[in-house]
Amino acid sequence: MEFSYPTVLVVPLGLGLLGFVEPCTVGGHLVFLRAMADHPLKARPVSTLTFTLVRTLVMGSFGALIALVGGLLIEVQTALWMVFGSIYVVIGLAFAVGRSDIVKRRIEFTPTAWKAATNPLALGVAFVVFPH
Repeated sequence: MEFSYPTVLVVPLGLGLLGFVEPCTVGGHLVFLRAMADHPLKARPVSTLTFTLVRTLVMGSFGALIALVGGLLIEVQTALWMVFGSIYVVIGLAFAVGRSDIVKRRIEFTPTAWKAATNPLALGVAFVVFPH
């Protein structure tokens, strides 16, 4: 990986700007727009530019950091993809040839506590902390 000006600064900043149209960020933008309603009309462009630049720098910095760490760990990541990919293929083949009973007996797909959970807050946390 070459660490040039475009790959370290411009690309992450551009992707951070692109994040403004990401559906997940719409709520945050609505909060910002509501806050701007209380600002004088003349101050809104500067506030908007400040918000945009800060958000772009923060998101771009996170993106650059993640890309750097990912680049350093790409071999580990690739090995894990191969291991888990192989496991998924074996499980898929077991289901395809009608031997899913073997897989189902040995692998508990869903933790017992998740099956009993009904609280959406607890389920949301569980799927973030333990996504599989």
